Amino acid sequence: QKPFAVTFEKSKKYYNDIIKTNLPVSVNYNFIFLPIFIKFRKIIEKIPYNQINKYEIKWHFQSYAYKNKVMSWRVNQKKGGGTLNNFGSHIIAIIHNFFGLAEKVDVLKNNFDWDNYFNNKYNDDVIVNVIHSNKINGSISICPNVKRKKELSITIYTSKYRLKLINISNNHHSGFKIYKFKKNNKKL
Repeated sequence: QKPFAVTFEKSKKYYNDIIKTNLPVSVNYNFIFLPIFIKFRKIIEKIPYNQINKYEIKWHFQSYAYKNKVMSWRVNQKKGGGTLNNFGSHIIAIIHNFFGLAEKVDVLKNNFDWDNYFNNKYNDDVIVNVIHSNKINGSISICPNVKRKKELSITIYTSKYRLKLINISNNHHSGFKIYKFKKNNKKL
């Protein structure tokens, strides 16, 4: 994942070493296997698709690479990284798991100014609109350089209520809560 190796030759060598040594390997799209995500998916599955108006995903945080100004492929779109390739792949796994196959994806904003990366003037955020084959629409906002409010949230808007999975802690894999709100924003 992201990438397995920098060159094909190195990836082939790593693969052969893994096979020879029987080394365990795992895929890094682990959000969908967290118990709270499994619970949230079960809640979503009970909602008829025609009652889901849209969903919104926000993933705003400060990544290690941005915080420490690490010059690597992770922050460089030209080398296969950047926000969409590095972090967006995790969100794609989540939306596919929750809402099914994406039929159309529009990247509305995908900015990165490599020249200003070390001057604290960099801007690497992504805004994406998605239409799924079941006609559910969604929007995604990812910003890995947030010093203010950190958040990973998935909000589902239905005709009767709003359902939200949110984590505002510094740990991406714990601290999640699920909320259900009426149209007037009162918790159910």
